[in-house]
Amino acid sequence: MQTIRLAFILLALALLAGRADAQHPPDVAARNAAEAISQLKSPFGPHMLDICPNEQAEELRNQIRAAASGGSTPDELVDQVLARYGKEYLVVPRAEGIGLWAWLLPPIMLLIGAVFVQGRIRRMRSQGSTLSVAGAPPMSDDERAQLNAALREFEREDDEP
Repeated sequence: MQTIRLAFILLALALLAGRADAQHPPDVAARNAAEAISQLKSPFGPHMLDICPNEQAEELRNQIRAAASGGSTPDELVDQVLARYGKEYLVVPRAEGIGLWAWLLPPIMLLIGAVFVQGRIRRMRSQGSTLSVAGAPPMSDDERAQLNAALREFEREDDEP
């Protein structure tokens, strides 16, 4: 009878322990910590936090892992580190506030550049401009005929085995 009672108590403890793990499974906490750590630069050296060899960086990683075990999300973990050390340790700017410009400005500048180049090409075509060596006088009809003949000769030589 005592053996059954002991087995029942052990089963109840196992179920309670399993329930506690279900609330914050270690693999979820480890994933949250790893995600947060990968978003941060080390305040203790020129490395990313996840590879920084400094002892203080290891201590910070352990603090992040402990907070993740307590149920903190990756964003909460990152915010805690940034509040303590400063926003300059965030690897990728957030898409909000001033950080939004870091995401919007490059594509906007690429678009403006493409529109400028396209407009320049259209303007050159409408003016009948041809690409030529700067400062070279325009070709005469005889020079153009000689160039075309030389190009045809070159193509014939290139086609022969």
